[in-house]
Amino acid sequence: MSFVSLEFAAFFPVVTLIYFLTRHDWRWAVLLAASCAFYMAFIPKYIFIMATLILVDYCAGLLLEPLRGTRRTLVLVTSLVSNLGFLCAFKYNHIFKPGTPWIFPLGLSFHTFQSMSYTIEVYRGRQKAERHLGIYALYVMFYPQLCAGPIERPQHLIAQFRERHDFSQQRLWRGLVLMATGFFKKLLVADTFAIIVNHVYGQPREYSGPALWITLYAFAIQLYYDFSGYTDIARGSALVMGFSLLENFKSPYLAASIPEFWSRWHMSLTSWLRDYVYIPLGGSAAGSARGIFNAMLVFFLCGIWHGSTVNMAIFGLLNGVLYACGRLSGPLRIKGALKLSRWLNVAVTFNIIILAFTFFRAPDLETARYIYTHLFKASRPFDWGALVPATLAAPVAVSIILVVLLEIIRSLHSGQFFGKLGSFARWSTYHACFIALIVITYFKVVGGAARPRQFIYFQF
Repeated sequence: MSFVSLEFAAFFPVVTLIYFLTRHDWRWAVLLAASCAFYMAFIPKYIFIMATLILVDYCAGLLLEPLRGTRRTLVLVTSLVSNLGFLCAFKYNHIFKPGTPWIFPLGLSFHTFQSMSYTIEVYRGRQKAERHLGIYALYVMFYPQLCAGPIERPQHLIAQFRERHDFSQQRLWRGLVLMATGFFKKLLVADTFAIIVNHVYGQPREYSGPALWITLYAFAIQLYYDFSGYTDIARGSALVMGFSLLENFKSPYLAASIPEFWSRWHMSLTSWLRDYVYIPLGGSAAGSARGIFNAMLVFFLCGIWHGSTVNMAIFGLLNGVLYACGRLSGPLRIKGALKLSRWLNVAVTFNIIILAFTFFRAPDLETARYIYTHLFKASRPFDWGALVPATLAAPVAVSIILVVLLEIIRSLHSGQFFGKLGSFARWSTYHACFIALIVITYFKVVGGAARPRQFIYFQF
C-alpha cells in the first residue's frame, strides 16, 4: 500500500477513527494491527522476516540490561549481525547469485537501522529495555514511517505509544495540512519532473548540452520533493493521531556548503551515521586527518546503504571527498580568499550536489560517463518539444511555479506563515493548490502520464 493510492485514502481515516474510538490501553494493538496490514499489502510473506527481527532485538534488549562485560557485548553483536545479515542477504544477494530474482522487502534498510538504534541505546544505558513486546513491535513497524523513515530513536518514539492522545481539532488541522503539502509535493511536483528525468535517462544518447543540464536540475527537484513529500505525509498522518516524528529535511538546497547540505538533508540518517558510526570510529578527536578519513568511510557506507551498485559506491565516495573539501575550505570561504556572498555559495553548492546526484540516478557507469562528458557539448539543436511533449508542457510549467512558491512559503516558516493569514487568504491558497492539482492531473491524463509513481526511497 502506498500513500498515493486509493487504498490509503480509505485506510488512513478508518484506522484513525478506530484508534480514537478505542480505549487507551488497547490503542497500541490497533496501530500494530494496522501497521501489519499496511506492510502485508506489499508482500505478505515478508511479515515473517519482520517478526523474526523484532523477536531477536526484543530479546536482545531484555538480555542486555542485566548483563555486564563480554557477555553483554556478545548479545549486542549478535543482534547487530542478525539485522545486518538480513539486510545484506536481500540487498546484496544479486552480487553472489547473479540473476536470482529476489524482491527487496519494503523499507528494510530503514527499520533495520531503527531496530539497531534500540539495541545500541539499551547497550549504552540510555534507553531502558522495553518489556511490552507489542509496543516494541509497534516501534519498529509504525506504519507512517515504516517504508522510508524518518529513522526514529527509541527515546523519542517508544514513550509516545504509552501517552494518551485525545482527539484535537488543532492537531487534526495541522496534520492534514502537512499531509496535503506532502501530496502536493509528490503528485504535482515530483511526479511531473519525473516525466523529464525518466524520458532523458531512458535514452540519454539522444540528448546533450542544455537538455542534460535541465535533466540534472529536474532530478534534483524530483528527488527532494518526492522524499520530503513522503516525510510530510508520514509526519502529518502521525500528528493527526498525536505522534511527533522527526523532521528529515531543512531546506537542503539553500545550504552554502557541502557539510551544511548534509546537515540539512535526510537528517535522521545522517545523524544515525554520525552517532553510531562516525563518533565510535573516533570522529575528529584524533585530528583533522583522521576525522576526514572517518567521514569519507561513513559516506562510503552511506552510498552502499542506498544500493549495491558501483554507482552507489562512487556516489558515497564522491560525496565523502566533497565533504572533506568543504571542511578544509571552510576557513577560506568564511574569511579568506574564497569568501563569497551567501547566495553565490548556495548556487555553487547546489550545482555541485546535482552533479554528484548523477551517480545516484544513472542506471550504470556508462550512462553517468556519457552525461558528464556531454554536458558542455551541443551536438544537436536544443528541442524543448522533444524533451517535454506539448501535452505535458502545462503541468511542467505549473510545477515549476509551485516549486518556487513552496520554497518561498517554507522560507517564511510555513506554520507561522499560514497561521498569520486570514481565513480568506488561507483558503484561497488551498483552493489555488487544488485547482493546480486538477490542471496538472488533466494534462497528465491527456499526455498519458497520470498514474502516480512509487516513492523513490521505497527501493531502499
